[in-house]
Amino acid sequence: MLYLTDRLLAHALLSMHQIKLTTQFAAPLERCFEMARHLFAYQQAATCIGGAAGHSAADRNLFSAEGETWWHTLPPIGFSKPTLIWTLTEYDAPNALVFQTKAFSLALQYQQIFEWIDVRKTEVSEIFSLQKTPLCTQNTWKKQIEAFLRERQLALKQAVESDQWEKILQQSPDYEPFFKTAFEENRQEEEEE
Repeated sequence: MLYLTDRLLAHALLSMHQIKLTTQFAAPLERCFEMARHLFAYQQAATCIGGAAGHSAADRNLFSAEGETWWHTLPPIGFSKPTLIWTLTEYDAPNALVFQTKAFSLALQYQQIFEWIDVRKTEVSEIFSLQKTPLCTQNTWKKQIEAFLRERQLALKQAVESDQWEKILQQSPDYEPFFKTAFEENRQEEEEE
């Protein structure tokens, strides 16, 4: 029976395709996490690849609890322009955000993993897993997903490594700092200089 279980697990792993992008940010872990849970970088990335993104609740810009959803339209694939509805399935502040969706009967998972390097450096890994599909569809999805992840990390990097992050978060009506230190540390650094 153990052999069968191992075979099923191996089959499940082989039937998933993963795309991983890891970037180092010159910013504290808390700041990176706060900005990652904001729609700003999702919207910037979606627009760059010809899609759009938004929170399922029109008055919200941030994710703060499991079960919340956001939508993301992709550029046309064949004759359709798919809209993915992502559900936040794991909210482990400040370590991870995990979203899941289904599209065309395919299971997809999107993980964001945050790792502390030092006080002013954070490594952010974005891992996108999807079921293997016929080669044509898989290549189309892969290109769009890779472009989305690159653009999202670029937008996030530009925001957290400048003063843009503070303006974005403070302008969000639903923002309540998960880490009050994110703003306090920035002010202390400015006062020390």
